[in-house]
Amino acid sequence: MEDASLKEEFEKAATLRDCIRDIHRVSQSQKMVSFPGEDIDLVNIVSEQENACVVVFLIREGKVIDRKHFLLDIREKSQKEDIITFFLKEYYARISFVPARILIPNEIAELKVIQEWLSQRRGKRVKLEIPRRGNRLKLMQLIKKNAYLILQQERRGDKEQALDQLKGYLELEKKPLLIEGFDISNTRGKEATGSVVVFEKGKPKRSAYRRFRIKEVEGINDFAMLSEVVRRRYQRSLKEGRALPHFILVDGGKGQVSSCLKVIEELDLNFIPIIGLAKEFEEVYCPDSSFPLNLPSDSIALKLLQEIRDEAHRFAYSYHKKKRGEKIRGSFLNTIPGVGEKTKRLLLTHFKSIELMKSQDLRTLQQIPGIGKKRAKKILGYLVNRRS
Repeated sequence: MEDASLKEEFEKAATLRDCIRDIHRVSQSQKMVSFPGEDIDLVNIVSEQENACVVVFLIREGKVIDRKHFLLDIREKSQKEDIITFFLKEYYARISFVPARILIPNEIAELKVIQEWLSQRRGKRVKLEIPRRGNRLKLMQLIKKNAYLILQQERRGDKEQALDQLKGYLELEKKPLLIEGFDISNTRGKEATGSVVVFEKGKPKRSAYRRFRIKEVEGINDFAMLSEVVRRRYQRSLKEGRALPHFILVDGGKGQVSSCLKVIEELDLNFIPIIGLAKEFEEVYCPDSSFPLNLPSDSIALKLLQEIRDEAHRFAYSYHKKKRGEKIRGSFLNTIPGVGEKTKRLLLTHFKSIELMKSQDLRTLQQIPGIGKKRAKKILGYLVNRRS
């Protein structure tokens, strides 16, 4: 607020002040007349060009307990077509509690399938709703306004300040102008991929991103997979004389950091600091402590780390999704008449292998969201005929 005023950005400061006042009024009262005693999430989004901001209000027992925001890269066409669908799948796959109702701003693809999946996660029915009028619509509009201001701030963003904060929090010798972030993606050890993303002066340098197909690790071993990606990255960087980062960020906690630190030491690169950012509680871990570093949850330094971590996840996951899709398209399921790509993905998500699928009965198949009795009979009939 004061920074905006000092720079004579009076209009920006006034708009931000109004939004803060609105949000403050809502959270201070805590009593949500529209949601008496309910557990509910309100999700809204604003997007501009290649970026989007999603804001989530968490209401538990009728009270606002938290607000979260997430910055997304929406360059890929599939994400641009339905960002909310993408976000719901990503966000609710990671958190431990799913509320009974979730308010969203617009119709989405696969609404019924996602509702059934969320209900399975919760263990009870979950309903996705779109407010059309009244206080709920007004609150959704307020959340959208909040998302817009956050996105504007981030796009203008004071990356220099974030880097200065990181230098202080991590006790670095110099400002980390070059940061590399790592993540992996796999489905129970299968089609495993990894990524490294590069941020220069706090901004993504996409031309320097690299992706990896895991070659050395078999089975489920995230630590070993992440270590493989880090090793291959810096073996090549050293061989080709590339600039080394001022620090390394890995997706994970103490275990991931310790595993990758061994690789860094083996390569005589232990002068490069390495940290981990763990999901769920967004905790930062350093090699020399068993306890997380105390970064304020609203600090722009943490926001930058989250952006790097999430970008590494997106890049690794998109490659994993591509490799997995290639396997699906070439699988045994291609021979089943009338079964398309969507149904194939549903089946392989639940059973992971054709052999496991062949052992199922009609009741099990038809309970899969999006399959249904008629399609389950067709699939089972084909599998039975192939066995005989």
